[in-house]
Amino acid sequence: MGWTAKAVMAAALLALPVPAPVAAQAPAPDQRTLALAAGWKALFLCSGTFVAGMAEADIAANDLQGGYPELEPHVAALPASVARAARTVSVGFDSALPPRVARYARGQGCTLLPIGADPPQVMPPAEFIGGPDPKEQDSRPWPQGDAGVHMPQRTWSVAKSLTSASVAKSLTSALVGRAAMLGVLDPACRARCG
Repeated sequence: MGWTAKAVMAAALLALPVPAPVAAQAPAPDQRTLALAAGWKALFLCSGTFVAGMAEADIAANDLQGGYPELEPHVAALPASVARAARTVSVGFDSALPPRVARYARGQGCTLLPIGADPPQVMPPAEFIGGPDPKEQDSRPWPQGDAGVHMPQRTWSVAKSLTSASVAKSLTSALVGRAAMLGVLDPACRARCG
């Protein structure tokens, strides 16, 4: 191939459009996507901080990764503020709207306020939210105290297990019998297999 052909080929390659990087092609997120990402971050930070007692860096590394693919790229860039005294987490997403806020309530965990909610106007006092703190339950047996209230009902579990075993035995027997009638299974096997 001569130098003229090489020059023509090089000119043709240079004339082809060069694709932009994938990140540059992604459209800017809309306000709702950012609001959802901010809510997700606020709720996970609230639960991790006030329920699990984790550090913010650990929550960011473990809980804010691998979630919703449409939200994850925006989560890290959203500013979060943890107010330990108020037990709230605020995450800003739009300068024209209030931040997304998650609030911890004893006995209930963290609750996320709706998009656009103004926290001081929406949040009732902490004493009106939630139930008893499991750590502060009365150790006396029920009904005088709280001990044993959340114990699973053993008789219910036994009944479910016995019912499952009975149904499984009946179903197996019926299937083996039907297979023998259809000639799929040797009738002599019914006694051994059923």
